[in-house]
Amino acid sequence: MELSLYRPFGVSISVFRLVLPVLCFIAVISHPHFAFWAVTIGVVTFIDALTQWRWGKTPDDPHVLRHWTWRDAGYALWFYLAYLKDAQVPALLLAPLVIMEAYFAYPRRFTLWFMAIEGILLGIRMSVMAWLGHPLIHPGWPIGIILATGIACLLAGTIQERHHALVKSARVQQHARWVVSSILHHTGQLTGIGELLALSQRWEHLVTTEPELPDPRLCQELAQQLAGLILMVERQQQLLTERERDVLQLIQKGLSYREIATRLRVSDGTVRAHAGNLMRKANVHTRQELVDWAQSHYLLPKPLDTERRT
Repeated sequence: MELSLYRPFGVSISVFRLVLPVLCFIAVISHPHFAFWAVTIGVVTFIDALTQWRWGKTPDDPHVLRHWTWRDAGYALWFYLAYLKDAQVPALLLAPLVIMEAYFAYPRRFTLWFMAIEGILLGIRMSVMAWLGHPLIHPGWPIGIILATGIACLLAGTIQERHHALVKSARVQQHARWVVSSILHHTGQLTGIGELLALSQRWEHLVTTEPELPDPRLCQELAQQLAGLILMVERQQQLLTERERDVLQLIQKGLSYREIATRLRVSDGTVRAHAGNLMRKANVHTRQELVDWAQSHYLLPKPLDTERRT
């Protein structure tokens, strides 16, 4: 995963870490006669979580996130060893949350290692209970731990997939904004319409400063400006006939009158007549002046500036 993807996972772990002291205090309520270690671990984890929120340590760095995971794994192991021989308290009570954190912090194959360790610890717990003469006491606890681990992994996977979908959607939106901005800018360069270049800059400012929900009035204003520019270009195009536009485009490409005649399948005299009409409308005397006039009146595209910044 990319480094930028870790922050939402770190926020999730920051929230889940607050559940650790809650579980410890639940253990205190269920077995108040042997509550020292549960209270101690609960207080330590609560202070740890509050310190994390107090100093704003939600991790952008995956190394910080993994550090938290191992620290909470230490708390879970501490709780496990404290209540390993106590049949009244599930010693692996904190393990599912650590599995969830590992799901966020590491690739999934590492999560399987954490789950395998949990299975080994569960087996040790059952063996110790059998050795103490309580092989069947609270048989639902092992099943509950397994189910809690599965639910934790399912929840972590759901959060992870949702975040990846949001990241993908944000990238698609960013790409779409860049495409629209690039089209407006390049179209302004090709046509030489300064207003279109200004419109491109306003569009960039709009999607940069208000990326989530731009003001509809601003969008309507930009649409009106774009529609006005399109109508202006259409009116300019009406100055020429269709054949004159064809001849003008080929003159811009540098073709001779004979080559234009061959391309359009007309006589050389017809091409010269169209060229003469164009020069009279433009009040110019040379082909280059005609091209310059056509570009200034948005009848021909200007050379594209390839140094467009991205």
